[in-house]
Amino acid sequence: MTRTYLARRPLARRLLPGALLVFAFGWIVAIPETLPAQEAAALPEVGEFDFGKMWTFEYPPVEHFGSTYGVDATPEWFERIRMAALRIPGCSASFVSPHGLVVTNHHCARGAIAGVTRDGESLLDEGFYAASLEEERRIPNYYADQLLAALDVTDELEAGLEAAGGDPNAARGDVLAAIQDRILADYDDDARVQFVDLYNGGRTSAYVIRRYTDVRLVAAVELQLGFFGGDPDNFTYPRYALDYTFYRVYGDDGEPLETDHWFRWGNGVEAGEPIFMVGNPGPTNRLLTVAQLEYQRDHLVPGRKAFFETRLGALRDAYAADPETGEQLGLRNRAFSLSNSLKAYTGRLSALQDPDILARKQAAEVALVADASASGIESARVEELLFAMAEVQEQQRELGAAMNAFYRIGDPTYGSRALLRGIRALQLRGAEAAGSPAEEVSQYREALTDIGDHPADLEEDLLALRMRDLERFLGDDALVDAALDGRSAEGAATVLLQGSVLAGQADATAAVEGDGVPAADPMV
Repeated sequence: MTRTYLARRPLARRLLPGALLVFAFGWIVAIPETLPAQEAAALPEVGEFDFGKMWTFEYPPVEHFGSTYGVDATPEWFERIRMAALRIPGCSASFVSPHGLVVTNHHCARGAIAGVTRDGESLLDEGFYAASLEEERRIPNYYADQLLAALDVTDELEAGLEAAGGDPNAARGDVLAAIQDRILADYDDDARVQFVDLYNGGRTSAYVIRRYTDVRLVAAVELQLGFFGGDPDNFTYPRYALDYTFYRVYGDDGEPLETDHWFRWGNGVEAGEPIFMVGNPGPTNRLLTVAQLEYQRDHLVPGRKAFFETRLGALRDAYAADPETGEQLGLRNRAFSLSNSLKAYTGRLSALQDPDILARKQAAEVALVADASASGIESARVEELLFAMAEVQEQQRELGAAMNAFYRIGDPTYGSRALLRGIRALQLRGAEAAGSPAEEVSQYREALTDIGDHPADLEEDLLALRMRDLERFLGDDALVDAALDGRSAEGAATVLLQGSVLAGQADATAAVEGDGVPAADPMV
């Protein structure tokens, strides 16, 4: 087996992402393709920022900001941008007025817009504007989080675990609870603490958060303006669309929130001027080894991409066939969400197949071994760990096809609900056979009777797609033969649904409340 290495320069500890981050001059997370092993001399030089310019508030490169960009990043500057930035469900947002006004992307608000739409309205298509505070609409089950502080508590956590003795995993909860109590003593009652592990658990941070739950819709553009350019334009810049929505945060007194930290309207930017972005991105893969990325390129990412492509097509077909029902079931917003995931995985696969990027990752691994030796760490130990990780990836490859074949098989949003009922029926049968406590059996029974239905055509399409997944990834396999029974994926789906009491929720519930789901039910 060829050994490949992923490196970290000494300062790289500061350059990796957390939950709330600052990005300078934009950011690109690029992931490489496998190349044949190269001698260190043939590899490119490792750059200081090969892993991007993305930093957490806990470890900002203040000197770099000053020497490179001429920015005096004082504690007050960091506090202002941290407190003006917000986290909303699935997205980032910002205060843009002292009276609680918030701006975010239109695509981040599609679910919220649907949530305040009343009978006879189509706010997603037609847009919304509140001409007065009284017309602003409170969004149900929504929130905006403000980061009051980001504290590195690693040393305190490790000291507490050492003092506790015994199993550190068992003691971790109590130690974190004590740290939380100490931190919250300095804040108002409405503050909360979220513990976040960074750098694969190498550091632990405590994010002190104030959550606002009275968030109201102020203005949203029409879908054709917010989504202008469609998918091709969505991940590009500049983008010619009005992809924005305004909210307003209200305080406990029911009045617009008065805030000292908000972003002012700017006069635009000039060439060469530094631009900082603050937000809540998802995790990156910048700490993965080359072997891990090879596995992602060959198995995980292509499988995910295929899943998103096929399910997106099914959702779009179902919506086109019956837009009214599609709106009631939120199929269009589901499709938009899936489309975003597809774009992300398409970009990831492109990066994974870029040989230049992998060459830099290989160079970084070689540099890691050299850095370890220079720092007094036994380089052979680092090589051993990298080699062990590569062996784990080889083991994962043996499971890669099955993982893709069954990816999100129990997902009620993008998967067959009849098949999910089959899974729940098996769980219920197993709990009953094992003599599980009545409460546990009741939970399985309730889970089986509370799944709901897709439109019939969509259900059949999603089940057929799962049959295709089995064919594509497992190939000549006894499970595939049994599932298809000589039929096409579409034919097998039709037969399964026609012969199963679990095809629809009403019949499934009646069976559970009656004599039970037959053991011979084809979905089981």
